[in-house]
Amino acid sequence: MKTLENVQIITREEYKTYDLADFLTIIMPDKSDLSHREIHFLYCFKDSNLIFVDDSGMVLQLLEEMKEEEKNLSAPPEIVFYEFLEYLTKDELAFLQSYEQEMSEIEESLMHYNGEDISGRIIKSRKELLKLQSCYYQLIDLSETMKETYGIFTRFSAKMERLLSEARDLREYSLQIRELYQTQIAVRQNKIMQLLTMVTTIFMPLTLLTGWYGMNFSQMPEITWKYGYIAVAMSALVIILLEIWFFKRKKWFL
Repeated sequence: MKTLENVQIITREEYKTYDLADFLTIIMPDKSDLSHREIHFLYCFKDSNLIFVDDSGMVLQLLEEMKEEEKNLSAPPEIVFYEFLEYLTKDELAFLQSYEQEMSEIEESLMHYNGEDISGRIIKSRKELLKLQSCYYQLIDLSETMKETYGIFTRFSAKMERLLSEARDLREYSLQIRELYQTQIAVRQNKIMQLLTMVTTIFMPLTLLTGWYGMNFSQMPEITWKYGYIAVAMSALVIILLEIWFFKRKKWFL
């Protein structure tokens, strides 16, 4: 067990010695792998001390960093806890802005969509933002409880509300991007179907022409005509050119 002034960090093996204290749990998503990893630790106030139960070493690392930045760890426990939470969430806004930047890049790429599959990136971002929302809800509940006794937590509660609002807006933004992505897929499919329809329409008269002259009846004068093959080929070419001209005039081409 290590002690930093009036702050104690214990392991779960030592947890049983504090069975008379009410420990509360904080679950933080691990930003190195939001989708699959979480950091759990417990805390309580007992005998004018702030006690953490943490096996990961994350709490001790953060407190050491706070000490290096000359944070006052000898202050009353509620002040230390407030500073700890502030330090724990100090980079949250920048982290959320990185999601906004990524989604802006996805949106920009959709303006020049060429068929790549980006659904996985969108789904991943939505899941991670949902985890962050749950984390912020938890910290809001914590600060709402704490500020009933310690007014300083009012500021932290307001901060978490802003972060929660930002996370919600980003999830809404991701929903809009997903709808834009689905729209782009539909537009691309419509263009492909339009192209296939035009190709089918162009070659339909040629199919009729080749089917007609494929009957090979002996009474057909073109069978024995010297220029019959050239005449049919030229007729097919003229038909194609007339169709292309007509489509361009109607602006049916892609």
